[in-house]
Formats: sequence, structure tokens, C-alpha cells
Amino acid sequence: MTDKEITASSTAMRPATTSDLIAMAVSQNVDIDKLTKLIDLQERREAAEAKKEYIKARSGFASECVQIVKLSKGHNSNYAKLGDELTVVTPMLAKHGLTHSWVTNQDSAVITVTCILTHEMGHSESTSLCSAPETSGSKNSIQAIGSAVSYLKRYTFESICGLASIDDDGQTANTASGADSPTAQRKQLEPGSGQWKNAVAAYQRDGNFDKVLARIDISEAHQKMIVEQAK
Repeated sequence: MTDKEITASSTAMRPATTSDLIAMAVSQNVDIDKLTKLIDLQERREAAEAKKEYIKARSGFASECVQIVKLSKGHNSNYAKLGDELTVVTPMLAKHGLTHSWVTNQDSAVITVTCILTHEMGHSESTSLCSAPETSGSKNSIQAIGSAVSYLKRYTFESICGLASIDDDGQTANTASGADSPTAQRKQLEPGSGQWKNAVAAYQRDGNFDKVLARIDISEAHQKMIVEQAK
């Protein structure tokens, strides 16, 4: 078999790309209108396949049931820091071929932050939230904008990823699924998971498992492992 035959055989074994269609059209003197329709059809097919892969990846990510414990103290309530969320969630997204990014815009006094979740095949979806600058305390104008952007990044990230933010008493405060029953969320802790890391942090803070056990089951063997890891 010649090199040309091998190349032709390899091309036949894989789905035709837009470049393949253009090359074939040029070699067969296909008119521009037909070529345009072929390219449009191919691009729609590729977009549909990319969306299927995105949905599959989102399903795989969701099956890991990522839950973020609110360990940081705010003025009136606890909250999860964006950095803590990213540390836990970003590797899980990457495992399923997903990445996130933000786009920030300001129109007069309104700040808009959009979080975009993109799959490696090219399909992406996004969610946006708006806010005025966060002027509480003694913030200057730049700090007020930065604070609002930080809040909006965290909330849009949680929204597009479908994350649950859980208070340290075991109650769900923000979840895309709408499930707010601690019993419905209760499950066995898995070593190395995001919840495992949260449990280690909670034990380091409290010195016991009382609040952690209110929302998830931990075997005695796992409790010993967490105690050792928390040292």
C-alpha cells in the first residue's frame, strides 16, 4: 500500500472535518453555494457532538456530588472563599475535560460578571450576575468594585457548576438541585474527595467531628485517618 493509499484509508476511517469537505469540494469543482451548505451542515454536526460531550462531562462531574462547607466567618453568616472552592473543584472539572473562565464588565454603576464553563470539545455555557459596587465598611471605590467582583465570581461559579454551599451546621444554603434536606444529602465520606478535605479543615478548626457528622457519615477508621491528616 502506498503512502497516498494509507492517507486516504486513514481519512476514510475518521469523520470528515470541515477542512476535508473543503479539500474534496475544491478537487471536485463544487460551486460556492454547495460548498457553503456543506460547511454549514458540518459545523452544525460538530456543534451537536460537542454539546453531547459537554452534557456527558457535566453528568460525570455532577456524579461526584461536590459540596462546599462554609468555613469562613462573615458579618452575618458563614461563607466559602472562592479560592477554597477553586482548590477543590477545579481538578474535578479538569478530570472531565471542563474549564472555567470569567468575563467582567462595568456599565456605569452596574458590575456584571459572567462565568463560562467550557468543554475541551468546544461547547460552552455561561451564567451572569449583576451588582453595584460593594461599599460596606470603609472601602475605597476600587476596593468596593473588587469586593463586588469577588462575590459575583463566587456566585456565578457555584451556579454554573451546580455546587452546594453548606453551612457548618449541615444545612444547605445554596444548591442548584433545590434539595435542602440534610438527610437527602447524607452519604459516606470518601478519602481524597472534596468533602474529605472539608472534613479535615473542620476537624482542624473544631477539634471534633460533631458538626461534620451532622451532615455525613464517617467510619471510625476514616475518623482516625482524618485526625492523623489534620496534625
